[in-house]
Amino acid sequence: MSALTFCTLTIGLWSVGKGNIRAHQRFMTGSYFGLVGAFIGVIAVPDRRLPQMAIHDLAGLVLWVAALALTAGLTVAGLLQLRMKVRD
Repeated sequence: MSALTFCTLTIGLWSVGKGNIRAHQRFMTGSYFGLVGAFIGVIAVPDRRLPQMAIHDLAGLVLWVAALALTAGLTVAGLLQLRMKVRD
């Protein structure tokens, strides 16, 4: 994930240097949301139990991942609706 962050920040800075403000905004926004997602992941699983859950509590892990996927989907849907309202 740190390699991805390094790439998005580099491309974002390169884009603003080339005058492509729209690409810069998108890469910086993506990098920010990635940082927020990583923070939430650290808070949600502070003791890094996911590998242990995969071995000892697979049903709990599946439920946890499904809840995260649902939350992410609802967040993206809400952001898309907000973006459409702003355009109107």
